[in-house]
Amino acid sequence: MLVSAVLARLLEELAQMAKIQLTKFAPNSSIRVHHLRDRAPIFDWHAHDCFELLMLIGGSGNRYIGDDVSKSSKDELILIPPFMPHTWDSTYNAEHVVIILFSQELLNLNIPEMYSLKHWLNDIHNGVSLTLEKSIHYDCYIEPLIKLKKTSSFERVTTLLSVLNKFFNDTQLYNEVFMYHPHRNVTKLIDFLEGQNEKSLSSCAKALNMSESTLKRWIKNELNTTFTDLYRQVRLKKAQNLLACSQIPIPIIAEQSGFNSIRSFNDAFKISLKMTPIQFRNKYKWRKSNTVTFREVK
Repeated sequence: MLVSAVLARLLEELAQMAKIQLTKFAPNSSIRVHHLRDRAPIFDWHAHDCFELLMLIGGSGNRYIGDDVSKSSKDELILIPPFMPHTWDSTYNAEHVVIILFSQELLNLNIPEMYSLKHWLNDIHNGVSLTLEKSIHYDCYIEPLIKLKKTSSFERVTTLLSVLNKFFNDTQLYNEVFMYHPHRNVTKLIDFLEGQNEKSLSSCAKALNMSESTLKRWIKNELNTTFTDLYRQVRLKKAQNLLACSQIPIPIIAEQSGFNSIRSFNDAFKISLKMTPIQFRNKYKWRKSNTVTFREVK
C-alpha cells in the first residue's frame, strides 16, 4: 500500500513538471465527458495522461497540437494521444465543445474485432483531425457525441467505441483526414514564452539556438504570425486560464503572464477579447469547480 502511494506521488510530480494533467476517473469508469455550450474552448498549454477526443462545432481559430499550429475548421473532430500538449485560440464561442477523456484501459479488451482499432490508436503519436460536414457526419459523429454526456455509463462505452471505429475507417477513406507531424521548435518556443520573465526576440532566438532573423522568418512561415503577436497570444492564453481557474488577484496574473504593467495587460486583453479581465473572470468562473491546477515547477 505504501509503495502504491509513493508511485502515485511520483507520477503526480512528473505530471506537474511536464504540465500533464492526471485524469481522475470515477470508480468502475474509463470515460469522462465534458460538454460546453456557447463557450470558447479556453485551455492552457497542457497534456493528459489519457486519450482525448474533442469535437468542436461552430468554432474557429488556431489549434496548437504538439509542435503543429494550424487553422481550426468550423466543425471538426480531433483525437489527441496521451502526453501530447495542446491548446486552442478561439476567435468566438463554439456552439458545442464535447471533450471525451478515455483511459488506455478501454483498449485492454481482448476482442479480435477490436484489434485493428487498438493498433491504430496505439500508432497515433501526434494527433488526427477530421473535418465534419453535417450532411454527412451528423448521424455518425455529431448527434451521438452531443448526447453522450446524458447517456448511461455502458452506452458511453459502446457509443465511444462505435465513433472511434468510424473515425478509424474514415482515416482510410477521406483525404481531408490530417495526421499532425511535429515541427521541432514550436513546443520549445511556447514553453519558453510562457515563463514569468519578460521575453524578447533576442532571448527566444538564443533559447532556440538560431539567429533573430531566422526566428522571425520561421515564425512567419510556420505559424503565419509575428513574434509580437505570438508572444501576446501566449501570455493572454495563460492569463485566461488563471482568471478562469483561480482566485489569484488580477495584478499578479498580469505579472505571472509576462506583462510589465497592469495597464498594458488590460489594454491587450480588451483589444484581443473585447472585454476586461474582470468581465472574463465572471463569465468563466464556472470552470473553477471542475479544474485541478498543478503548481508550475521551475
